[in-house]
Amino acid sequence: MLIVIPMMIESLTIPLFYRPLLGGDARGMLYVAGVLMVIGTAVTLRVGNMAKRSVAA
Repeated sequence: MLIVIPMMIESLTIPLFYRPLLGGDARGMLYVAGVLMVIGTAVTLRVGNMAKRSVAA
């Protein structure tokens, strides 16, 4: 069930900006995926640091 909800969101939102913003070029989608992965990494590291601070306090 955890993978189903993100896949449904993806299948509903990707067609909205794939052709208009990316011109239908698959390389653009790879760039979008890479940027989202970097953002996810930054948020994960931030949450980890915040958890360490709350335990130390």
